[in-house]
Amino acid sequence: MKSQIVAKCIEQHFDEESYLLANSDIQLALREKKITSAWEHFTKYGIFEAQKLGRPVSPVIGRLSEPEYLMQFPELDQYLRDGSLTSPFEHFLCVGLPQAVRGERVIQPYGGYLYHKPRFNPESRYLLTSFPFKPLISILIPWGGGFRWLDHAVASINSQWYTNWEICIACDETAKAPVFTSLASVYPVKVKVLPSEAMLDLPNSLNEALLLSEGDYVTVMDSKDELTPDALFEVVKLINKGAEFIFSDEDRFRDESQYIEPVFKPDFTLDRLMSYNFIGQLFIIKRSLVNEAKGWSVELPGAENYDLFLKIHELTDKVQHIPKVLYHSRFTSSRQSNNTLDNKISGVIALENALKRRRIFGEVENGIIPGVYNVRYCIAYKPLVSIVIVLNDKLELFRKCIEAILEITTYKQIEIIGVLESSNNEVTTDEALCIESLDERVQLYRLDKPLNNSCLNNIAAFEFSRGEFLVFVDSKVEVITPQWVEEMLIHAQRGSVGCVSTTILSDTGVISHAGYILDKEAQDLVLSVSSGVAERLISNYQNLCGVCNYSAITADFLMVKSDLFKIIGGFSNEFSISLYRDVDFCLKVKATGVNNVFTPFAKAIQCKPQQIKSELSSIDCLERNACEARKLLDSHSMQFDTYDSCYNPNLGVVGGGFRISPSVSRLYRAYVGRPYVEKVIKFSGLGEANHRRLCIFSHYDKDHKIDKYVLFYLEKLSKLYDVVFVTTCEKISARELKKISSLCVSYVVKVNEGHDFGAWKTGLDYVFNKLNSYDFLLLCNDSVYGPMQQLDLIVNKMEQGVYDVWSMTDSQELGYHLQSYFIQYSSKAFSSKVFQEFWAGFQIFDDKQSLIKNCEVAYSARLISSEGLNVGTYYTAADQSYLNCLQYYWDKLLENNFPFLKVEVLRDNPLGIDMVGFEDVIVRNTDYNPSLIAKHLKRIS
Repeated sequence: MKSQIVAKCIEQHFDEESYLLANSDIQLALREKKITSAWEHFTKYGIFEAQKLGRPVSPVIGRLSEPEYLMQFPELDQYLRDGSLTSPFEHFLCVGLPQAVRGERVIQPYGGYLYHKPRFNPESRYLLTSFPFKPLISILIPWGGGFRWLDHAVASINSQWYTNWEICIACDETAKAPVFTSLASVYPVKVKVLPSEAMLDLPNSLNEALLLSEGDYVTVMDSKDELTPDALFEVVKLINKGAEFIFSDEDRFRDESQYIEPVFKPDFTLDRLMSYNFIGQLFIIKRSLVNEAKGWSVELPGAENYDLFLKIHELTDKVQHIPKVLYHSRFTSSRQSNNTLDNKISGVIALENALKRRRIFGEVENGIIPGVYNVRYCIAYKPLVSIVIVLNDKLELFRKCIEAILEITTYKQIEIIGVLESSNNEVTTDEALCIESLDERVQLYRLDKPLNNSCLNNIAAFEFSRGEFLVFVDSKVEVITPQWVEEMLIHAQRGSVGCVSTTILSDTGVISHAGYILDKEAQDLVLSVSSGVAERLISNYQNLCGVCNYSAITADFLMVKSDLFKIIGGFSNEFSISLYRDVDFCLKVKATGVNNVFTPFAKAIQCKPQQIKSELSSIDCLERNACEARKLLDSHSMQFDTYDSCYNPNLGVVGGGFRISPSVSRLYRAYVGRPYVEKVIKFSGLGEANHRRLCIFSHYDKDHKIDKYVLFYLEKLSKLYDVVFVTTCEKISARELKKISSLCVSYVVKVNEGHDFGAWKTGLDYVFNKLNSYDFLLLCNDSVYGPMQQLDLIVNKMEQGVYDVWSMTDSQELGYHLQSYFIQYSSKAFSSKVFQEFWAGFQIFDDKQSLIKNCEVAYSARLISSEGLNVGTYYTAADQSYLNCLQYYWDKLLENNFPFLKVEVLRDNPLGIDMVGFEDVIVRNTDYNPSLIAKHLKRIS
C-alpha cells in the first residue's frame, strides 16, 4: 500500500506516541517544524517506508516484512486467496499492530529467525553408514575456567549423529579435579584433560589441546556453546568430497528454545577474508595443516583464529562452506567482544604478516567499523586510466560529471573520453569545444550513426582509449572521493581481480549500488545489495564496510583492465537494459577465473531527477525487460541454477538483500509466481452462440454452492452475453450445476488454483477456437452483489464510446490499474499482442499483493501503453483520497447509480466502517433485493 493511503481504520488505530518513540528522526523533524505531526509524516512517507522495511511503526514490533508476517499468521493466506485482504500489510496496520500494542497478539520483528532441529531420517542413516572415509574429529575446547555450561557443551557433542570424535581439553592444575569429576566419569573415553602448571590463555590452551589430539581433522568449540546434532555429519560429507578447510553458518541462543541472530555467510572468497574474519564458527581443518601452520599464534590475542585462517588458506585451496546453521553460540553478558583495542591491533598484524608471507607489498589499516580492515595494496606504477562517459541524459549532468572528476581526482594519469551519438542534438559544436577546453585530457567524440549504450562504450574503449585500465562512468554519476582512482586501481591491478566498483549513493543519500546478487527467483533475476540503506546506517552492515567479492557489480562506475575488456569482447550489444548488460559482462569476466570486487573506500553520487525514468519501471520496457531477463538466464544458466556463492541460500530475494529468506515457507512461491498448469476436472460442451458478446465468469464458494445472488447476476448477464461459467469448486455437484443450465452456454470445473485469473485463463483456453466469432469479451467474477442498476444501459454506453478496454472501476492501490472483477474487451483488444502475450505467459501468484502488482498493475500499464488501444473506466477513483473506492465509498457509489457492491465490504468489513442500515441504502437507491445479500451472509458466516 502506498503512502497516500488515508483510511479511517488506520487513522483510528494510529498511535502517534509509539510512532515517535520508534523513530527519533521524526521527533527531530517535528521539533524543527519540518512536519506538523507524526500522522502527517506517516501518511506521506512512513506507510510506504514501513512496507519496504525502512521504518518501524511501533517500538513494540520494529521493522516487519510481509512474507514473515504471513509466515507467522498463515491463517491470513485464506483471506488473501478469497479477496478479503488486499495484502498482509493491510491486516498488520488495521488489526495486527493494534492487537500487538494491546498485548493481544505476539508479532516477531523483521528478521525473525526460527531454528529447526534436524531429523535423523533413513537417508541420513544410509549416508552415515556408507561414508568411504570416516575420519576422527578432534574437538578442542579451550579452558575458560568455567563449569556452568561445560556439561551442556559436551552433551551436544555426545548427541552427534556422527560418533567418531574425541574431546580434548587443556586446563591448569586447579581445574583438574573438577573437570575429571564432572566429565570423565560421564564420558570416560572421549574426554582428555592435560594438567598445566599455570592458567592458560586461549591460544596456549588450544595449542596444548592440539598436542593431545589424534584426529584427522580438528575443530574448536567454546565451553559455553553447543553443536547441532548433524554438525559433524554434514562436515564428514564434505570431507569425503576432498575438503580440507570447512566452515558453516551459525547462530546464538539464550536457552534451548530461543535461537537468535543467525549468521548466514557467503562461500569462501579471499577478498572478504582479507577484510574481516567472516569464517567464525563452526570451522573444521585438516590437523596436518594446523600443525604445518604451527597452530595458534600466542602473539595475536583476539585474532588467533583469524591469523590461523589466513595461514591455512595459504596451504590449501580446498575450502568449502556449509550454508546451514551447525553451531549455537551462547548469549551471555560475560562473553567478550571481538572489537577490543588488542583485537584491532592483532587483526592488523595478522593481515600484515599474511602480506609478508605472500610477498605482497601493501599497508593495512583499521576500516570503517571495528573488526573490518582495509588492505591497501601498493600500486606498482602509474598506468594511464581511460575514463569513458557516454552522454545518454541531460547535458548539464554530463558536464557536471566531467567537472567533478577534473576538480577532485588526485590521480593525474587519466584521460576522459566523452561519447555521444549523432542523433543527440543537445550538444552543439560550441558546447563540445567548451567541454573539451576544461582540460587537455578531455576528448569528445560524436559518432555518425544511432547506437545503443553498449556500442558507444565499446567503440570508446576499442578505438579511442589509450589507457591500460578502463573506467566506465554513467553520466549521472558524480565522484565525491578524491582518491577514487587509487582505491579502485589497488584492486584492478591485481591478477586475481576482474571488475571493480564502489559505493554509489543516490542523490537522496541512500545506497543505490553496492554489488549484485544473482537469484532466478528474484523479480529481475538480480538483487541490488542493501539498496535503499541510508548512508548514515552503513556502519550497521559489514558487507558495506569492507572489500567484498560479488558475482556482478554495476558498470555505472566500473574499472577493468583494458586487455581483459578486449578479451571478453566488451559489453554485449544484445542487452539494451543496463542491469542485464552489466551482469552479463561481469559473469563473462568471472568465467575467466578472476573475481569481481566491491570496495567501500570510494564513493560517488548518482543523480536521478524525476524526468529521467527508470529503465525497468518504464511501461515501454516491460516486454523488453522480460525478454532480456530470459536471455540472461539462458546465457548463464549454470550461474543461476545454483545459489550465488557470494550470497547465501538462507537469505532472501524479497526486500533489499541480506535478510532472512521466506523460502522455507510454502508461501514463498506466492511472491515470485509459478508456472500455470491446466487442471480441469470436468466441463460441458460449448453451446451455440446467442449473442455477439462472450462472458467468462469466475466462481468460487467454500461450500461448493451456487448462491442465489450469483444466479441473479448470471441471469442479468445472460441477457447480454453468452456466459461460460468457470468454477474452482472442485466438489461441486451436478445438482448445483443444473441451476445454471439455462443461464450459461457452458461450464468448466477446475482445480482451485490461480485465483480468478487462473479461472479466466482456463476459460480463454476453453473457448479459444470460438473467441474470434465474438465482438466483445467480458471477464468478471462473483465478488460483487448486483447488478443493482440496468447493466445493459452501462454496457451500451461504454461500447458506444471510444474504449477498446474498459473496467467498472480503477484503483491507485499498489499502482494505477483497472480493477479486474469486471473488464470488457473489444475484438480489437482481445486480438492485440499485449492481450495474447499476457495470457500466453500467465503465471500463478498465490499472494494477493503480488497478483495485483503483476496481473493488474503491470498488465494495465501494458494495455494503456499499447498503441491503438483506448482504455477507460465506467467510474474512476483517480480523484478519491482513499485508494480502494469500492470499500470506502460503497454508499456514495450506490447513490450515484453504480451497479455493484463488493461482497467483502459486508462479509469482512476490512476498514471497520459503520455498515448499519446498508439495506436501507440499497432499497433507497436501487431495485435490488437485499434479502439475496442477507441470506448469503447468513450462510457463510
